Amino acid sequence: MQSKEFPYNVETMILGEAQDLPKGLERDNRIIQTIMTQLLFALDGLHSTGIVHGDIKPQNIIFSEGSRTFKIIDLGAAADLRAGINYIPKEFLLDPRYAVPEQYIMSTQTPSAPSAPVATALSPVLWQAFPGLRSDSGLIQFNRHLKRCDYDLIAWRKSVETRASSDLRRGFELLDLDGGIGWELLNFDGPI
Repeated sequence: MQSKEFPYNVETMILGEAQDLPKGLERDNRIIQTIMTQLLFALDGLHSTGIVHGDIKPQNIIFSEGSRTFKIIDLGAAADLRAGINYIPKEFLLDPRYAVPEQYIMSTQTPSAPSAPVATALSPVLWQAFPGLRSDSGLIQFNRHLKRCDYDLIAWRKSVETRASSDLRRGFELLDLDGGIGWELLNFDGPI
């Protein structure tokens, strides 16, 4: 996923063959939708059994060539909510590079959780759409800018869109495909 050729470098592995489409948004969308479907299905499987992973990040995602699917690994930070194992309310074990900004800079004693848009801001959806966020420096810069926008993704987008790099513009275009479903997912603020 860190390759400059992503997502084309995994296309034949996950889809079985190269798509009969030119490189571009439609082809990218098809590949990334497949990856995200696999990851969300894996998370749903964990959540349906009462397990919360607690440390989703690129390093904890592997590709299984046998099943041609991406899988989530490293359950060391997972909590079993059914039995209460490894569950301590308001305390988190996270890699700060992939934690929501509030979790990284706020005390664990803060009485309320961050809003859903902020919690999803560094999710795999955003990471897939914006390759610049795949580096530590890109994440740090994003965190700083998002903080200046009071952690409002819509305000952040408005502030950067007019002077956006080609990668950033392409990410917005990708999130706006299919009626803006990707952008809608990032801004979702309700129960899952």
